[in-house]
Amino acid sequence: MITKVEYDRIQKLLAKNENPKPESKVFSFTGLIRCGECGAMITAEDKVKNQKNGNVHNYTYYSCTKRKKEDCSQKTVEVKILEEQIVDYLRTITIPEEFIQFAIDVIENDVESDNKKNKDFIETHKTELSNLSKKFNKLMELKLGDLISEEEFISKRSEYKNRELELKLIIDEFEKSNNNIVTNVKELLKFGSVAATAFQNATVEEKRIILSSIGSNLLIKDRKLEIQFEKPLSLLKDISSSVKGKRVKKGRVEPAQVSIKKGTYSDKHTINPLVLREQDSNLQPFG
Repeated sequence: MITKVEYDRIQKLLAKNENPKPESKVFSFTGLIRCGECGAMITAEDKVKNQKNGNVHNYTYYSCTKRKKEDCSQKTVEVKILEEQIVDYLRTITIPEEFIQFAIDVIENDVESDNKKNKDFIETHKTELSNLSKKFNKLMELKLGDLISEEEFISKRSEYKNRELELKLIIDEFEKSNNNIVTNVKELLKFGSVAATAFQNATVEEKRIILSSIGSNLLIKDRKLEIQFEKPLSLLKDISSSVKGKRVKKGRVEPAQVSIKKGTYSDKHTINPLVLREQDSNLQPFG
């Protein structure tokens, strides 16, 4: 026989199961965009419209929370309009496929040229590193022979160790940096070539990830979205704009040569795997 306490507990559990809490819906862009008028965050809600003919239409609207300014004049904007604007932004970083390979060739040539120039620099530092090892061995001999004091030994050992670490970091950085540049550029160009298509085919959560990865200071005012591309996507946008109406012929861009400045394409940027997955499944790989 159950006790009164156990009975009450069972009744509470039954009541809880009969009235489960509704799961809150996840929207793609809440928490990412601010109102361009008052600076408050943008929120979202679903609305249903029933027509006289029996048709039912579901809409999602984004609007200012008005937590910073109750009389904020900004109106709601439908998610469809918002997403169209995002796609338009993503299309501004798209580069024609024929120019993509041209850009990669230019950068690979730059890297090869830099590697030749850096070879002597790296060899000089490797020689110093080798000499430093000999100095350290000599220092150990002096210490074992009681030819230097403990204080002198500790001071010199610290000096040699610090310089050794510095040299190794310099050599490692120079040997890896140019190879990383080529990899970074290829990933960046892949991102730009498929970002718009990937966004259109993405799930709610994937759209959120893509938008958050392309820029900062996302604002919406008068139903118009403003995105400031993070570097180096801003560079990609500039290149995309400069090659419109041009074509690659015999390794040159016509009617005018497009300049890709050294150093501007070495910035690190984490490419979202969701977008690269789209490239792998729908497009031919680059290089």
